[in-house]
Amino acid sequence: MNGRPFPTRSSPPWNGTCYWPISRKPPPHGSAWGGMPAFPTRRRFSSCRTEWVGCSDTGTRALQQKRETAFRPQLLKTKRCETMSSKLKPNEVTPGDAPVPLAIELAGRWGRLRPLDAAGDAAQLYLLSHDEHTHATWVDMKVGPFATERAFAEQVAVLVADPKRAFFAVDGPDGGPLGWLCLMEARPAHHVVELGYVLYTPPLQRTRLATEALYLILRHVFDDLGYRRLEWTCTSTNQRSRKAADRLGFVYEGMLRESLFLKGKPRDICMYSMLSSEWPARRAAFEAWLDPANFRDGRQIWSLTEIRSAAGHDPGEPADPPLPV
Repeated sequence: MNGRPFPTRSSPPWNGTCYWPISRKPPPHGSAWGGMPAFPTRRRFSSCRTEWVGCSDTGTRALQQKRETAFRPQLLKTKRCETMSSKLKPNEVTPGDAPVPLAIELAGRWGRLRPLDAAGDAAQLYLLSHDEHTHATWVDMKVGPFATERAFAEQVAVLVADPKRAFFAVDGPDGGPLGWLCLMEARPAHHVVELGYVLYTPPLQRTRLATEALYLILRHVFDDLGYRRLEWTCTSTNQRSRKAADRLGFVYEGMLRESLFLKGKPRDICMYSMLSSEWPARRAAFEAWLDPANFRDGRQIWSLTEIRSAAGHDPGEPADPPLPV
């Protein structure tokens, strides 16, 4: 007999239960054990494919082969659902998705963007971002300030190594790093990416390069990568970031109350965005502002907001969607 032997009345110890593999035919009626009295059914399961059910009937129904799904659990073999996204490696996308942002070199008139180098850029960035006048720079950032240059360099290395973030160093005319920008939280399937982790040291703030660097990154997102939506988020207390978003032409979409716990305090997050349909007008305003003819003695003649307003492209407050017809 294959599998487990069938016990009889004389097979000690007898507990009133019969076993038989369900893959075998029931014994003929009238056999030596076919007329056993009814006993409570017991079902046992083994780790192999053979399942055993108890004999709980008399006469012709000596072996119960019917699987009663309502009274006993079934062991189901579920195959892992493999979608296209589950087979992707990091930085790979499916057909139709936007490319995953990577840090590359982007040249401008007043400077350039390039991949941030943790080993080569940390020393100068630490000196420019850590003194008695730069403490406010780190108040609304997720990291910093740092007690030592080594701690700063280690954190920069961690940020740069994250494959979900693309850090760009902002180089001045002399080639040294003055700050950084980051493209992160990309959703290539939806053509959405976020611009964040903006660090502008004092030598970079309120300069033409500061605006040009943002223009280069926006142009890269919309024109080169083909994204549909660029997001800008900041805490509600970060007035400099909120003013920058308004100046650059991002549209304010609302506030997420206490959606971030930052440095021991709950923070409200302000959400801004710019769409690819809005980018042509924003690009024209950027290029008009960056034109050397817009500057006299190093000072702007027309502000970026004034240029957009004159062209009728000032985003202002988001309008309510039209009612369906």
